[in-house]
Amino acid sequence: MATSFLSVDEFAELNWGKAKHTKVDEQNAIRKALMQGKYYGEKGYEQFAKDFYKGNLYKAYQVASSLLSADDFSSLNWGKLKRTNVNEQDDIRQALKLEKYKDEKGYDAFARDFYNGNSQKAYQVASSLLSADDFASLNWGKLKRTNVNEQDQYREALKLEKYKDEKGYDEFAIDYFNGNSQKAYRVASSLLGKDEFSKLNWGKLKVTNVKDQSRFRAILKSRQYRGKKGYEKFATDHFQGSLHKAYLVASSLLSKDDFTTLKWGMCQHITVDEQKEIREAIKLKKYWGPHGYKRFALDYFQGRLYKTYRVTKAVLSSADFDALNWGPIQTGRVELIRRS
Repeated sequence: MATSFLSVDEFAELNWGKAKHTKVDEQNAIRKALMQGKYYGEKGYEQFAKDFYKGNLYKAYQVASSLLSADDFSSLNWGKLKRTNVNEQDDIRQALKLEKYKDEKGYDAFARDFYNGNSQKAYQVASSLLSADDFASLNWGKLKRTNVNEQDQYREALKLEKYKDEKGYDEFAIDYFNGNSQKAYRVASSLLGKDEFSKLNWGKLKVTNVKDQSRFRAILKSRQYRGKKGYEKFATDHFQGSLHKAYLVASSLLSKDDFTTLKWGMCQHITVDEQKEIREAIKLKKYWGPHGYKRFALDYFQGRLYKTYRVTKAVLSSADFDALNWGPIQTGRVELIRRS
């Protein structure tokens, strides 16, 4: 694998785009097939899974979403990713009507009976196959990210004084999840009631490994990471240009006051390279004015007006953004049209 031999920066420079879950010589045939009317809608999703992947809905979704543009994939109208085989769906839906699978005990029983105790997969499968109302009627509560057989062990451990406060949070991550702070937080918060979890006094969710925290806190004191330029540099230097990840890491590790002193502005959900592309594209007069706002939304954000406005405003200076003359922020989505 390329990522095994190249550094993060070297791999990023390849500019390969999304991981594709197919053989190279299959890609064009699959793309062509997906544009046929027979594969549109939920029924088409199932038919595509049957025709190409022996009914494996997860694989079918992965392949299609990796080979098509965001617009083309969205136009398939497949709905939610389903993590089952087509041939299993009806049996699972029928099982979920049984009283034995209601409430949290039923959630655990379903995980044991169908997924070897994997609570996360059980939840994902059930929520993907049922309507929102039918799933809510199960009354399962929160998604649990553990095996049913581990739950009591974690709940008992979390009663110990050693796992209280931020130091206890770090200790729990080290003892059970190889220092993975994000997983430790998600497991604990999913297993404990709101009041119980609050008593741990862990503070904010941290998205780093415990061993990296001191290094990042020290790095973020450097003046080179101040302001919008510093925000971009921190993302480039440490997170393959992901401005979202950079923001999450810094805001989770620093106090509110220390994070404010960075003067990064709003969190951006794009990469540094995408930011540069937007700054260049937006100079074109076809993207100015209310009509240009909609055109830009179509060309760069799948027609999403709210996201277009927020991202562009965060990327540009106040003067440059005001010069666009887009008018007030809008919600909703511009109807997608095929670009010639």
